[in-house]
Amino acid sequence: MRKPKSQGRVAPLSQTMLYLNMKKDCLFLLVLVLLLIPLTNSTAESDTPEIILEDGYFYVVPPNGEKITIVKEHEPWAMNKAKLSPDGQYVVYTTANGLGFESGGRDLFYCKADGTQRTFLHKFELYISDWVWLSKDDRDFLIALSWEGKAWVLDLNKKKLLLSFHADSVKKIEGTECYETFGIRVNERKEKRVCADELVRISKHETPKPQVLINWMGDLVYLSAEEASVFGYDEILKCFAPVYDMLSAQERTPYREIRKKFTHRTAFFAQEATSLAKNTISFSISGMSGRFDLKKRKVEFLDIGGTLSLKVFCSPQGRHMVILKTEPAVAQKLVILRKTGEDSWKNMLTKEFSLDASISNLEWSKQDETRIYYSVKEGDISKDSCVIDLTAGAKK
Repeated sequence: MRKPKSQGRVAPLSQTMLYLNMKKDCLFLLVLVLLLIPLTNSTAESDTPEIILEDGYFYVVPPNGEKITIVKEHEPWAMNKAKLSPDGQYVVYTTANGLGFESGGRDLFYCKADGTQRTFLHKFELYISDWVWLSKDDRDFLIALSWEGKAWVLDLNKKKLLLSFHADSVKKIEGTECYETFGIRVNERKEKRVCADELVRISKHETPKPQVLINWMGDLVYLSAEEASVFGYDEILKCFAPVYDMLSAQERTPYREIRKKFTHRTAFFAQEATSLAKNTISFSISGMSGRFDLKKRKVEFLDIGGTLSLKVFCSPQGRHMVILKTEPAVAQKLVILRKTGEDSWKNMLTKEFSLDASISNLEWSKQDETRIYYSVKEGDISKDSCVIDLTAGAKK
């Protein structure tokens, strides 16, 4: 009898075929994995938004393909820029602000990548050509660069300027959190380092004074730390107009030209004569000088000059105004006006002095505006504690 074939053994040919099939399956899986790697990377990259320039606008394109408008590429006389932060969470961009030569100035903003929470950072008279974003201890800083060879470092969290210096470009120092600055105007080629930890330390200090800026038309005053103008014609006229209206027809003659310049918007602020001290901007416009109170947002002093040598002192709350008239060969006068309406004033008191009198140190009582303090020198006699009490009309 023929013995039956064993059921527990596999023929050598079958073993070979099984091995080849397993090897083929493994090879197929390996090829499939290799093919999927670029696709996986592509998918990961698409999770990061990107900025595109299309139809004259900068857009942010998130993973879902939606286009979010950021800023117009070209405004009159101005080319703008827009860049993502390193983590892709924010966009920094510029807009033209009407300052500098041929409107070369820029306002710097940042917003979230979805276009929300647009935040003004700083105002510049120069074109911003590029910037570098630094982060340290959950703090964010920006090194802004200009084609004119100037650089500024801004604290994005506190929205303030930390440093300004000359530089044409910056380069990351490998292995550090520092950037090295370059430029032919950098202290005779002496490079400067900007390091993240140093910026964190500096940001805790007092903010440097903002720069006072004048628009190219010369009719508006700005601060580099504020987007909108601080003051202009309207604020000056609120101080000048009541004085002009108080004068007689003959006295108005030498001041008509000043009023005409305001009416036709041909009175210009002088850039070189405009400066910031504490909370006051000193300014010069159309031959007049004055002080503007930043807290109260009003003119507190105006030296109109002219034949009458008019000087105006506004009270702290704006309810009164003192005008000092010094006409040659005529007695000096202190004229006190009281506000009776939005644009109306009433002459409530006039005090005359001798021809040779010299009045100085004029101040208002801070609390209730009921008293005016001043010093006066008439001949050889000086008085430093003179008071005009407006409540009783008394003169001391």
